[in-house]
Amino acid sequence: MSNTITLDIEERTQGQNPRQIRANGNLPITIYGKGMDSVSAQINTHEFKHIYRDNKDAVYELKLGKKTYKTVVQNLQINYGTTEELNVEFKVI
Repeated sequence: MSNTITLDIEERTQGQNPRQIRANGNLPITIYGKGMDSVSAQINTHEFKHIYRDNKDAVYELKLGKKTYKTVVQNLQINYGTTEELNVEFKVI
């Protein structure tokens, strides 16, 4: 049985480069699902890495302002040369 983890995320502005986001200690994320527009946001890299390491199959409640998205990690993009996380895709369930 999977557990539910609540995480606060921040909105990503349109002009932000993903490299800049990662340099500031955050990780670019995308939230998508059937019947909704995708949402671009960012999450603290350190916090996400520690939680995800032990909870790969967990349900994540992502809070963006007053909205909450109940999601699972669909894809985690990693640079295998540096083991740096590049992007996380969350799918709404």
